[in-house]
Amino acid sequence: MFYFPTGGGTSQINDLTVCIALCQITDLTCSAAGFTVPALSRLCEATSLPAGPGSAAILDPGLEQAGREAQLISSVYHFSLVFWFGDLNFRIDDLDLYFVKSAVQGNKLSLLWEKDQLNMAKCCEHVLSGFMEGPLTFPPTYKYDVGTNIYDTSSKKRKPAWTDRILWKMKNPISQSDTSSSVSAGLSATLLSYGSHMQYTESDHKPVSAIFTVKGGTSHYGVRSLI
Repeated sequence: MFYFPTGGGTSQINDLTVCIALCQITDLTCSAAGFTVPALSRLCEATSLPAGPGSAAILDPGLEQAGREAQLISSVYHFSLVFWFGDLNFRIDDLDLYFVKSAVQGNKLSLLWEKDQLNMAKCCEHVLSGFMEGPLTFPPTYKYDVGTNIYDTSSKKRKPAWTDRILWKMKNPISQSDTSSSVSAGLSATLLSYGSHMQYTESDHKPVSAIFTVKGGTSHYGVRSLI
């Protein structure tokens, strides 16, 4: 078993490369113009991903968006396996505060999944193509009153949301399930657990953790991620 520092890092399994990326996105908007480049730019900046063709100009605002997007995607897809996690700042669209809180209190979380911005973005945003995530069977992790397990009671009364996420993507997968495993030539990754930890009250977020088994050739590894 090996562990990566909180800030992320890279490692190698036989001839395969693995990237662990911690990223916080604070200016997220889910639209074709506002989501794609800013979100992936943050991922690349946070992890110092190896350069793809033309990468010196990745963040050059003078480039056409399509060109920047292609360069960013090529740098992320360089790795055999990428884990992307952090406060990705995705929210729940359309549903009102009362409905969201009622679904959480009634343990009917599945009513919220289709309006989760990340779930919606994975259907239409190319940069998220192939990224996988375990099921959201734990309560939304934001926003809590600090020191409690009570959702935001301030004047803003923010709607609960799964802002804190752990995703993974395998290069050229041969097969994969929706939420638990993916396999490529010489490499497999299986999610063993994914959940939040309500006992921690020091922040307005609840920490989220995931445990994976990664197999490369005849070698087996464990990957533990905590945000």
